[in-house]
Amino acid sequence: MKTLLKIFTGIVIGTSLLAFTPLGGESFSLHINGKEVVEHYFTAKAITPTVALNPARANDQVSVYYNECGKIGTNRKLMLKDAQSRVLKEWRYDNAINEHTPMTFRVNEIVAYKTSAPLSLVYSSKEVSKERLLTLLTFDGSKTASR
Repeated sequence: MKTLLKIFTGIVIGTSLLAFTPLGGESFSLHINGKEVVEHYFTAKAITPTVALNPARANDQVSVYYNECGKIGTNRKLMLKDAQSRVLKEWRYDNAINEHTPMTFRVNEIVAYKTSAPLSLVYSSKEVSKERLLTLLTFDGSKTASR
């Protein structure tokens, strides 16, 4: 009887902990010069993060790691879109060998598209049925990055 009670207690505690942990699904992280500034899980209640880039730091490297339910997509690409969803810039990436293969670009590649409205950074791959809005990018010289 004690063993059954221990098993039941373990199941209840485990289920309770899992309720607060994002399982599976899609997620991404965004790094600037190797420092993580966004980690985001796509859920129904998720709010799109905003990242402020500093145009004075044009050589900053932006790296995106995208996880498709524990897998890495093929035919991956990132797109920079304006407020009217027009593609301003597109990057295509080789198929990744593992999850530690980022999609990268430099801030100077997008500074020419700087506007007062945020720009959208969008992901797509062969396996993702529709494009995913990753983050909104703004240009604010007083900040390097924000969540």
